[in-house]
Amino acid sequence: MKLSATPNSGQNLITSYAPGQIQLAQQILQRSSVIMADQLIDWNVTSVEDLSTGAFDTIAALQPELVLLATGDQQRFPIPALMAYLPSRGIGLEVMTSAAACRTYNVLVAEDRRVALAVIL
Repeated sequence: MKLSATPNSGQNLITSYAPGQIQLAQQILQRSSVIMADQLIDWNVTSVEDLSTGAFDTIAALQPELVLLATGDQQRFPIPALMAYLPSRGIGLEVMTSAAACRTYNVLVAEDRRVALAVIL
């Protein structure tokens, strides 16, 4: 799925998504990652079952206001204790399919929101 985005200087915007990969401008990601407008980090998570408070602490350290958790072609929720972990720290959490999360991420970045896309690939 190709996404059209107006490039902003220095911002990580998603230009396309396909199962197993995300493209940011000229960079193709094929590993789970946390993407923010100004940061990109590898994320050692390969499935929803791999999620832990430690995985979410990695994201919380980036201080986003909202995390979009991209779980692939199907929306898959973490266990309830993990769903409450980030909100208990004042960080919103939305779980979406990866395609929906990529589209939403670009919209929120364009609105200058401090959003993190945590994508499981």
